[in-house]
Amino acid sequence: MADKEKPLTLTGGSGDQALINAAYMGAKAEPSNAELFIDLFDKARTSYKTSKEAAKAEAEAEAEAERLEKEKIESQIQKNVDNIISNGGSLGEGAFDRVYTEVEYYRDEYYNAVQSGNDREAAKIKANLNKLNSTVQGYIRPRVTSGVVDATDTGTSFCYVWGGQMEESAFATSVIPTTNNQVTRTADTCNTSGSSSIFNDSEGVLFMNISALINGEGGDRTISISDGSQSNSIQLLLHNTASRINFRVRDGGSLEVNISDLSTNQTLDLKVACKYKSGDYSLFVNGTEKATTTSGILPSGLNQLAFDDGASNDFFGKCKQLMYFDPILTDAELTTLTT
Repeated sequence: MADKEKPLTLTGGSGDQALINAAYMGAKAEPSNAELFIDLFDKARTSYKTSKEAAKAEAEAEAEAERLEKEKIESQIQKNVDNIISNGGSLGEGAFDRVYTEVEYYRDEYYNAVQSGNDREAAKIKANLNKLNSTVQGYIRPRVTSGVVDATDTGTSFCYVWGGQMEESAFATSVIPTTNNQVTRTADTCNTSGSSSIFNDSEGVLFMNISALINGEGGDRTISISDGSQSNSIQLLLHNTASRINFRVRDGGSLEVNISDLSTNQTLDLKVACKYKSGDYSLFVNGTEKATTTSGILPSGLNQLAFDDGASNDFFGKCKQLMYFDPILTDAELTTLTT
């Protein structure tokens, strides 16, 4: 049997609960005024019910508004895609920006669907991406006041065009010089990458201002200081897992340090630094110390900086700045450097 001395409890706002308890205690203390306290209880109960219903209705209205807005955006983007495809893939005025917007939107929605396990939605989005990739064409066609510029044009108006470049790629790169034929890009190289007199085996800081082309996938993308092998290296990498940035130290093939930031989108403008010294290892990302450890053995023979892990896992991404410091910086200096 329930304890008759214990006030009634109804989960709700503190004001409602106070009224309920007051009504119960008042009715018990003054039976002659029980009707008054019962009325007080009813008001409290009605207030609780009304507030819950209002909160539910507000949440449903917000969800419906969000759904309608997303539906509107998707409808407009689908119209743009259909117009481009029905036009044989030709791009009209302003279409480069429009197609870029469509591709970016679909790419984001595709990864959201994959992460949430919605395979049907992911397949639908990927089909639209494939349509864009297979039909979109681009060209530059200068015009004069009298018509199209071509070999028969006799007008005196003219224009200069330089730097137009079309690539079969998921992203744009720097200019590839060509003449009359298409050219395959030569791999970028990093010359004069250091020596043993530059890099300190005992302590140092590796800093980079980078961003990924995609958040996760495609393997680890690494920049390192090493002896020319993966076995002895200081590594900073954008992990194959989305929103993960790693700092690793390997000595004689053994993974001595492996600390991570697990919360930062890799496609953002990232200022990342790792500090290494025996008993003092830290990872800083965009002004915050994300991870630290005191254990680990340092490698020896560090003599080169490379856009890989010393052997493989090449870095594919954007790199605005790359610096090495000897000796280590203070935590305050690292915070300032990465902010």
